[in-house]
Amino acid sequence: ESLLQRLSDLLRPTDPDRAALLGKALSESRQELIAPQLQEIVKKIERGELSEALKDQDQVLESMADLLELLLDENRANDIKAERQRMQEQLQEAKRLSSEQRQLREKTQQLDGSSKQSPTDLAKEQEKLAQKMKGSPESQSPPAKGQPKSDQKPSPDSSSSQGDKMQAAEQAMRAAKDKLAELQKQDATREQDKAIEQLEKTIEELHQMLEQQREEERQELLARLEARL
Repeated sequence: ESLLQRLSDLLRPTDPDRAALLGKALSESRQELIAPQLQEIVKKIERGELSEALKDQDQVLESMADLLELLLDENRANDIKAERQRMQEQLQEAKRLSSEQRQLREKTQQLDGSSKQSPTDLAKEQEKLAQKMKGSPESQSPPAKGQPKSDQKPSPDSSSSQGDKMQAAEQAMRAAKDKLAELQKQDATREQDKAIEQLEKTIEELHQMLEQQREEERQELLARLEARL
């Protein structure tokens, strides 16, 4: 507590946000009576009351863990920013893939008409797009760590849901490629529509998650302002 107080005083002129965080940690430590609890544990050990001392140690450890979590709170803003950047990149990639698939669908519809490309050429293009889908970050498993802590964070199922949709889009693309190779224009178009639908669902989901992240950032900002006040 003495160290927290000194650091808070030292940082207040140059880093008021961190000083406020340290001050909040100090206040919570005093409210939880951590120092008096530790002193009482020492007395119980000296008296040989080991079972009681163990119970008190468990309790004070919980309080200290909460305190450490609070002190790590300043990393949450960086975690949120990194996660938001990741989702923005995924959103742009999903939009690009959707646009390419729409263009390829138009070419498929023009077969036997004004198209200068053969079904075989389009099948190759469709295969290349499916390969891009397979290599896209959002079609793979999400990172297991670095997730921001917040009451308003996206559902744990959100990333897996995106992955399922992207895999479904990739499967539809490969099915469209097969239909093109078999000269089945209507079936190929139908599969391309399925791929576009899954991509659009992913885009909408990412938009919603980004909005949740923005709200989370606002809440974090309000929390820091409250701590300073």
